[in-house]
Amino acid sequence: MNSPRSAARSVRQQQAPSDVVSTSGLVPVQAARTGIHKKDSSKQQPVVHTRSEFAATMQSALVKIQEAAAAGSKGEAAFAEMEQAMTGLMAVSYKEAEPAKLPRVFATRWAQDDANPLMENVMDDPVTLASGYSVDQTYYQWFVSQKNTCPVSGHSLPHSISVPNHLLRDMIAAWCLDHSKLAPSTTADILSVPWIPPSEEQIQVILEKLSGSSGPPKETLHLIQLMSKTSKGVQPCLEKWPDLAAVLLDLKKKWKLLWTPDLEEERITIILNLSMHRPNREILAEQRKLPGVLLKVIEKADSLGSSASLLAMVASIIFLLSEFGMFRKKMLDIRGMKMLRDLLKIEDVVVRKESGTAILALCTDEEGKTLAEDYNVADTLLECFMVTDEFLLLLERLPKSPHALDKICDRAVEWVNIIMGEHASGMVTSRGIHSAISLISIIAERDVGKLKVKNLEDFKERLRELTSKRMPMQTMFLVDRIMKTLSEMFPAHSQLQN
Repeated sequence: MNSPRSAARSVRQQQAPSDVVSTSGLVPVQAARTGIHKKDSSKQQPVVHTRSEFAATMQSALVKIQEAAAAGSKGEAAFAEMEQAMTGLMAVSYKEAEPAKLPRVFATRWAQDDANPLMENVMDDPVTLASGYSVDQTYYQWFVSQKNTCPVSGHSLPHSISVPNHLLRDMIAAWCLDHSKLAPSTTADILSVPWIPPSEEQIQVILEKLSGSSGPPKETLHLIQLMSKTSKGVQPCLEKWPDLAAVLLDLKKKWKLLWTPDLEEERITIILNLSMHRPNREILAEQRKLPGVLLKVIEKADSLGSSASLLAMVASIIFLLSEFGMFRKKMLDIRGMKMLRDLLKIEDVVVRKESGTAILALCTDEEGKTLAEDYNVADTLLECFMVTDEFLLLLERLPKSPHALDKICDRAVEWVNIIMGEHASGMVTSRGIHSAISLISIIAERDVGKLKVKNLEDFKERLRELTSKRMPMQTMFLVDRIMKTLSEMFPAHSQLQN
């Protein structure tokens, strides 16, 4: 089962775009016109803006947005200015072509069967690397497992940590919607006919049907789900259709006697798809009922016979919306941390991965860390541990009980093998290795005798090798401390090496 956010993809065929009139509302706009008239003509001439001018406007708008946020204002004018500058920049940078070609900056670098560089896939989840370049997260995770270099520049990276590029993802979503470029995964739902985004009038009719009382809204929900999936969350836009969020959240209460697992999955899928687009994400995070709805979905999962994919989607929504403090606090207030801890116990790889990522998102402040400690999340994580970057990072950052610390010490050989690259299962990048080093430092301080492993000298040599590469300064200090402790506690091994 693939992850709802960024499942690993095999080599795929690029679908040809179709000629469809854009309805996204984010298409490139015409440049403003001046009021200056030529002597021999009364026609107004368009002002030609450059890329640098649009970029400067975006920077200015960003400052205004930050100032508005600091003042507790929504900053609608600043956001409008940003949107206009973004669409203008796209108009200058990626002018219409027949047939439309995917801008290279929007494409992944997965190889195609025909080795045609113009047939690259659209990025699913763009992230920004330490080098400053943005690439698809899944492609980067695969690439960095081969070598720790930037896929774009080819230069070594100081670390493997990446951050989501929300702005680029929204630009990609708008471009794809404007050109009806469907991701290969969506074509099965739409048969073999390219799906045309509905007009605003059609969307209004769909939403009226959803809020009506003619019967269970199965077909309407499915249509909105396809719309949100194909547009990567841009449609329906909650800024234009603010009532949709409330309708979705109250839908089960309205049709309680006729509610089915399929309807629940359609509803949660829509919420997840909408969460992919930042403007929608901000509006969803403000919905006071949403945390409670997500909690009830998990609580009723067994009785409704819900699939594991539904549980994974709920965890993904929590991860995406936890960047907003109000949503994060509400989830913590209603025992969301306990709910995610219990999801870790489910024997499903994707559910565990998404739950672990959501827990990490809730632990960005002291309240989240305190609750994680109260619910012994680290102990549960160790019981169902998977060798992945996400689980290693989560275990490193979680508060740990004395019992969890003892368990970490008991698994010294496992952490050593991860750093040595000899673990039997799972694949970790340098990010996961850095977290494993942090766990080794705990053992060195708490029970260093557990580190007297058969391959101790090889392990020390591996640490020396890692320090010759770029790594976070804090990790470098941990390696120095580990090496010093090992040399003091096991001098015989050092003498044998000499």
